[in-house]
Amino acid sequence: MQAPIPSDLADEVASAQVRLLYRNALTGPSVTAATASLLVWLQAQGSLSAAALPWLICVLVVCILRLTLAILYRHLARLPKQAALWRNAFMVGVLLAGAGWTATVFIFMPAGDILLQFATALVLGGMAAGAVPILSAVISAYYLFLALTLVPASIHFFLAGDVVSNILGLMALIMVVGLLQSARYLHQTLLETLILSAERARLAASLEQANALAAQSNRQLLIEIDERRSAEAEMLKAKNAAEAANKAKGEFLANMNHEVRTPLSAIIGMTEITRDTQLSADQRHYIEVIDRASRSMLDILNDIRDSSRIDNGTLRLESVAFELREIVEEVAGKLRTEAQRKGLSLRLDIAPGVPRRMMGDSGRLRQILGVVAGNAVKFTDAGEVVISVARELSSGNPAEELRSRLRFAIRDTGIGIAKHQHDKVFKPFSQVDGSSTRRFGGIGLALSIASKLVALMGGELSFKSEEGKGSEFRFELEFAPVNTPEQHATEVPAIQSGEASPVQGAVLLVDDDPDSQELVKFVLGHAGYSVSVAETGKEAMDSILASRFDAILMDLHMPVMDGFEVTRAIREYEKQHGGRVPIIGLTANIMADTREQCLQAGMDDYLSKPVRRATLLASLKQWVSAGTGSAPTP
Repeated sequence: MQAPIPSDLADEVASAQVRLLYRNALTGPSVTAATASLLVWLQAQGSLSAAALPWLICVLVVCILRLTLAILYRHLARLPKQAALWRNAFMVGVLLAGAGWTATVFIFMPAGDILLQFATALVLGGMAAGAVPILSAVISAYYLFLALTLVPASIHFFLAGDVVSNILGLMALIMVVGLLQSARYLHQTLLETLILSAERARLAASLEQANALAAQSNRQLLIEIDERRSAEAEMLKAKNAAEAANKAKGEFLANMNHEVRTPLSAIIGMTEITRDTQLSADQRHYIEVIDRASRSMLDILNDIRDSSRIDNGTLRLESVAFELREIVEEVAGKLRTEAQRKGLSLRLDIAPGVPRRMMGDSGRLRQILGVVAGNAVKFTDAGEVVISVARELSSGNPAEELRSRLRFAIRDTGIGIAKHQHDKVFKPFSQVDGSSTRRFGGIGLALSIASKLVALMGGELSFKSEEGKGSEFRFELEFAPVNTPEQHATEVPAIQSGEASPVQGAVLLVDDDPDSQELVKFVLGHAGYSVSVAETGKEAMDSILASRFDAILMDLHMPVMDGFEVTRAIREYEKQHGGRVPIIGLTANIMADTREQCLQAGMDDYLSKPVRRATLLASLKQWVSAGTGSAPTP
């Protein structure tokens, strides 16, 4: 994108651009004349075309005219208002020079003489490349020159039809693209430099005028210095206040997430437990409402966390084996109740040929599909929502055959998006309808995060939409093949109100939150674990000295000693007395480096609140079954 030119600097910048054009105006025609002469000489070694000498004369005349124009520019008075005139004159010279090079396609590229064709193409490529630093100051001049040099040569090669010519034509096109990119970059840099130079010149003039006035009135200068010092002090004060406010905001966000996640963990956990008990239809409905509301709040917290991690570059993708149909059906299953309530048809269309299992970040794929499909259901009042998955056709490359590139599309017949609102769709904290009377809620982060996640996974989330007719969001992602045998997830048994399961191990829970204690004790107790509780680091150390545990669940935020300090103390004690108990971090902390901090402190695993019952039990089973837990000798 071209840097905007301040309106008050437009004339100065335009004049500076023209000066850059004419700075090398003597070099271009000279090189052109020499190159054209060599090209004619090269053809003369074989069979000289009848048009070659007239062409050379025309080229030399154009070069002389361009040299004359450059000399006139250097010796005549140049005012900023005259820049357009000199630029247009230069453009005429570029047009004539480019037309001369266009003619080489007909004169120096005879059919069958591939050597002369290649030499001519090489000359044209060299001229086009050499013109980048000369013409990039006015990008339209370079576009014109490039269109009259390499583009006709590329067309000529493609029209020839043979394999070698097609390859040369393709090489010419690739060079056109590369030169265009280089010219744009150079033009942008030059333009920014010219704008900065003009601004500095204005500033220098202002400072010179200020110094002249200061020389006349030293008293006024001292007053201005005092005022400036006062202003700088105020600015520094404001800067420090802003930095402190920003730091406080970040700390507040982290603390808010932690403080909300802790009770939310208990709400979600107890709701999950209650759902597995004997309930009436009304009670089950109430539990489902609580569960949806609490998970909606969790989604908002996760969106804020993910947005921060993506912006900070700390979000990491995983690669695990998963079944695509399970992911898609899980997303559809969560939306089916709402779709049925609205009378919508929610269909899945997984095309034949889509692999059943693959490697990738299934969690992020589930998140992306959930956001896009959820919006489709949310903004559709009648009709249908279709989630489709298809495999892109293979290119025939054996290396690519092993990978699967899948095309996802979510189509709805909803309200659609007005064309003038399309640019808001993927902007964070932006909504198509941001009024106080809007029908649909949300904080405007989900689609922005989904778009960024797709980009991180190597794709691009795009859409087409027509107001009143619906929308279609689509993206493509590539997944690796599964190299490990299929494993079936262990089913977590429902909690019954009767007797607890047989004891599977002794667990020490180190947590100062009563609700978290009750939840974990209930879940683990009914899963067959005996649970002891320690609310402080000292109590944890006393418990370890007194009893043997198969695993420790360690909260990170506790008074006096946090979870990291307690873990380090336990590991130090184990070094001296033997044994090693698996320690699993259990916290509502949302910082991206929490897992690394846990592992560095000596923990074996890390779970983030709210923790699903299945996840907690699976982690405990893994570490207890591994048999690593052994009590140190007191």
